[in-house]
Amino acid sequence: EELRENRGLTYHIGSAMSPRFPYWRIYSFASVEQLPDLLNGIDDVCQTFLDQKASNEDVRLSKMELVSHFRMATELTLSRLGIALRASLFGRDSDFVDQFESNVQRVTQTNIRAFKDRYLRRKGGLLLMMGDSSKLLPILKDYGVNSSAVQVYSISDIM
Repeated sequence: EELRENRGLTYHIGSAMSPRFPYWRIYSFASVEQLPDLLNGIDDVCQTFLDQKASNEDVRLSKMELVSHFRMATELTLSRLGIALRASLFGRDSDFVDQFESNVQRVTQTNIRAFKDRYLRRKGGLLLMMGDSSKLLPILKDYGVNSSAVQVYSISDIM
């Protein structure tokens, strides 16, 4: 809401944990002109989230919502089979579905703080951008990205 509605920097932004790989992501779209403000705005929003303290009530309500969504997503046998197949394919615990609710209920405010401190950091992340590299590279430099860490690919490299 902050970056899309309040600052008008993008028409879509979201964040999520990957269901298949262990990473957290933020994704958005912006014009080259809006990109510097969007990158800094993402940092601002992440910092605000890091600074927030989850109350016991926040944690309780979040657990209820997670469990409710999970139950809806896994109520069909075929859904559970798909989850089990993905778990096997990616080397994850095949008992994940059966243990999900009890695992969620064990989450504490301390666990949430540890997650935030470990994963919500710009350093060590991966930034993917698409567009004219002659316009994007100066923006990345101003944002503090080391140019030696940047890899530029052309359409022919990925097609």
